[in-house]
Amino acid sequence: MLHIIVAHDNKNGFARNKQIPWINEEWGKQDLQRFKKLTDGCVVVMGTNTYDEIASLRPIKKELLPNRTSYVVTSNPDKSFPGAEAIPSLDALYELEPDADIFVIGGERLYREAMRYCKSVFVTYIDRDYDCDQLFPTPINNWQMWESSSIPLNDFVTFKHYFK
Repeated sequence: MLHIIVAHDNKNGFARNKQIPWINEEWGKQDLQRFKKLTDGCVVVMGTNTYDEIASLRPIKKELLPNRTSYVVTSNPDKSFPGAEAIPSLDALYELEPDADIFVIGGERLYREAMRYCKSVFVTYIDRDYDCDQLFPTPINNWQMWESSSIPLNDFVTFKHYFK
């Protein structure tokens, strides 16, 4: 099953200058823990900018993200992505991992493509404007909310899970 996982601000922004602008916020650790819990043991797929962002944050050993199989959608099949496998499209991933739980973790183009196929979206909603230049492409207000919970200690971050 295909899922999307995204953290975005109140204008649907999720990145600025190819980086997550709230990565060092105190509540960001809780968001990363949620990300790890949801994606643990699953397949994750991302674009090249998302790969570069993750790779810049930590040394890559065997896997880009521990206990997850990582794929990078790229138009350059000769490019190397340590800890991940390059693939040309989401369709190619379905052939490689037909029975897997797959999480699309960014970026903008991949989110747009995945919205047509995914069955659920896990959102960390941040009720602030971070002046992002990459936007989550589609509001999901026509989806049904499965659950919602706030992060303790603040009143502006909410975890949400939608499905269609």
